[in-house]
Amino acid sequence: MRLNFGLLVVDASGAVVANTPVVFSVTGANARQSTTTTDATGHATFTYTGTQPGGVDTVQATATINGTTGYEEAAAQGLIAGLNAALPKPFVVDRAEGYLGVLIDDLVSLGITEPYRMFTSRAEYRLWLRADNADQRLTPRGVAIGCVSAERAQMFHVKQQALADARLAAAGLKLSPSALAKHGVAINQDGVPRSALELLAYPDIGWDRLVGLWPELGPVRPDIAEQLTIDGRYNGYLARQRQDIAAYRSDEALILPADLDYGAVGSLSNEVRQKLQTHKPATLGQAARISGVTPAALIALLKYVRRQAA
Repeated sequence: MRLNFGLLVVDASGAVVANTPVVFSVTGANARQSTTTTDATGHATFTYTGTQPGGVDTVQATATINGTTGYEEAAAQGLIAGLNAALPKPFVVDRAEGYLGVLIDDLVSLGITEPYRMFTSRAEYRLWLRADNADQRLTPRGVAIGCVSAERAQMFHVKQQALADARLAAAGLKLSPSALAKHGVAINQDGVPRSALELLAYPDIGWDRLVGLWPELGPVRPDIAEQLTIDGRYNGYLARQRQDIAAYRSDEALILPADLDYGAVGSLSNEVRQKLQTHKPATLGQAARISGVTPAALIALLKYVRRQAA
């Protein structure tokens, strides 16, 4: 099999981008990477020769041509491109799983008018997207697709078990308000016992204070204690954010057909219709994130898609 590829690289304004590196990642019987560069007119070419008996070779092209700036942003896109070049099914990180998902969804859904940097303020769920729980969010997904080593997977499972055990122990240790007052812990004297886990919600109570009340918590690993402290401190906010994430994923579950005729959708303004036709969102959630698309427009879109599917 011989495949010839040609690319015309343009920026967000449609202007050609000359002298830009383009990396092609190829999987199959002849897996390899090849780098080329756009010429003065913004064109790049690549020739691939190879066969994969009983299947289809997968070719994934990626380049710094989508308006991002920064090494981390480039590395993130390269990681996702490489994974999807090697996997038989698309691997997608959503906005509630990691900044990878925020970055790519912003580029796909919103487009760019200036160089894009990944700021935490761009994420709706940044209280959940923390550095201390990145392994909990993403390592299981990496294990599922085989890109996490056995050694690291084992370390992760050991940590998860230690976290579950410590959380269970902290939730089971309780003292009444009057007993806590005797230890100098000032809380509302309402007669309701508080667990060690619940006490972490108080800003002046840390893990060391809990160990003073319940010495059996002393052997808990420092990283596990830190994780539980953060979770306890923000538990109320995290509970609300989990509800927001559930609503977001409900919207993301509604797939919009690639050939959807927005001209046939009633109750859309010309401005909204034009934006939808330009961006071609893949899901209702992506449509909702396009500037200017109103709740009323989303309802009209939802009703139309459901009628067409019925």
